[in-house]
Amino acid sequence: MAKTIVNTKEIHLKGKTHKVEKISPVVYKVISGSSGSTYWVRLSDVDDGAICSCPWGKYRPRAQQFKSGCSHSQAVYQFILAEQGRTTSAWGDKESARRQHRPIVDLSDGVLLTTRKARESAERVVERMSPETAERVVERYSSLLGAEEGI
Repeated sequence: MAKTIVNTKEIHLKGKTHKVEKISPVVYKVISGSSGSTYWVRLSDVDDGAICSCPWGKYRPRAQQFKSGCSHSQAVYQFILAEQGRTTSAWGDKESARRQHRPIVDLSDGVLLTTRKARESAERVVERMSPETAERVVERYSSLLGAEEGI
């Protein structure tokens, strides 16, 4: 039986430290944020998931099509979805993932990613406002901040 990743959230956060480079539509080069090692991730031709050249990925069973839920595979999905204006969260069981009411990506190894639209930064929101509205918002925010800091 295949091993399941039990520290899903930690592995997901680790994936955010990796550097991802797209080589082709299905192949990505991932440089580990902790060791600096380079791994190769190939997206599945059949469904969600990816095959990774890392030590964990090398020993994935044929029954799960060699797919890995490792931090490198997660980093690739984070990269792909970020390009689409989406963010990811990781879950270790289907019920927790379903409760999010978001699209679910099953990476294998017990790792399920949910995706949602990324929030806009405050700067982007202000950029879209008329100059008068932006001025009022900045003035209001400044007065609230000043009140909290005792200025």
